[in-house]
Amino acid sequence: METEKKYKYAKIRNGIIYLHICEDNKRLRFSTKLLATEKNLQLVEKNPQKFLRQKNEEILQKTSSTKKVGIRNKSILLKDFAQQSFNANSNTRKSSTNKNYDHIFKKHILPTFGNMDIRTINSFHIKSWQNDLCSTTGIPTINIAKKILSYILKDALHSELIDKNPTTLTPNLKAQKKKIQPFSLDEVKQIISNAQGWFKNLLLLAFFTGMRVGEMMALTWEDIDFIDNKITISKSMRNGILGKPKTRASNRVIDMLPIVKEALLKQYQITSSQPYVFMSSHKTGFKFSSGLSSVYWYPLLKQLGFSKRTFHNSRHTFASIMISKGEDPVWVGCKMLGHENVAMTLSIYTKYIDEDKKRASFLQDIHIA
Repeated sequence: METEKKYKYAKIRNGIIYLHICEDNKRLRFSTKLLATEKNLQLVEKNPQKFLRQKNEEILQKTSSTKKVGIRNKSILLKDFAQQSFNANSNTRKSSTNKNYDHIFKKHILPTFGNMDIRTINSFHIKSWQNDLCSTTGIPTINIAKKILSYILKDALHSELIDKNPTTLTPNLKAQKKKIQPFSLDEVKQIISNAQGWFKNLLLLAFFTGMRVGEMMALTWEDIDFIDNKITISKSMRNGILGKPKTRASNRVIDMLPIVKEALLKQYQITSSQPYVFMSSHKTGFKFSSGLSSVYWYPLLKQLGFSKRTFHNSRHTFASIMISKGEDPVWVGCKMLGHENVAMTLSIYTKYIDEDKKRASFLQDIHIA
């Protein structure tokens, strides 16, 4: 009793120190959980506000936990949270990417996982889903769908709705490397010779610059420099949306070879007053590469008896022909194609390097006594 009289805030009960204090005209009394030693009594007496703050923090934590329990008792459907995830990340992705992700989500993810509680999805569900898709969908598309699902579940993890992201426990499916099918130079000549008008000019641009189809569809006359013989590539048309090129390295200025310049000068006579270099028959720019391929490209290949190959093979054709003719792979890959580095170029086109070419021919004129 004598000891308790010494202190204003510290009181002893069953050998434990309790704090007695008034806060906002309210009398508070709670255990500090400290043993009633002289040292602890002095500590509580000197720092009553510190123990009050600790108590308030405990109350807040308990309140927060109670709210989380309430949330956890409600179903959180993947389709609902996915929309939140897409909205939160929309500004960090290209418009064409958002459109593509939305299409893949609705077609391949929503039917299986849409009405599932996001907390019940596990790695077995994902593995089974991948295997089921294999019968109708290509492996590259399945892996993209899994990446989209992973982004959604990653956001759920950061929101503390789930304890782990089950997609990290499921490996991607391994796809066989697609074999490229470039045309030979003689085949290129045959294809171009049988095309007419603007489409012939487009083919010359495609086969002798290596530009992607979307980059050519987005080309404007402001991008063409006939004086310095350069073409600026700073945009691309994909799925009807005008946006940035595929990668950062794809933003580039390429050389306009004489054969390309001649084709573009002819094209200038056709569309110089139009917003795009290449215009459809409806006097609008091309929005979808699929229309360009189905109406013009594939019928021409069929007419000439060539196997069906995507228009993208014009890009592979440019690279394979240039490298086989001894052009510098750095110029071909990094300058013209927009590859990040020459290693990417060589990983695809090394086999087209002429093995029979005479090497280090400059040494023939060097004589050392």
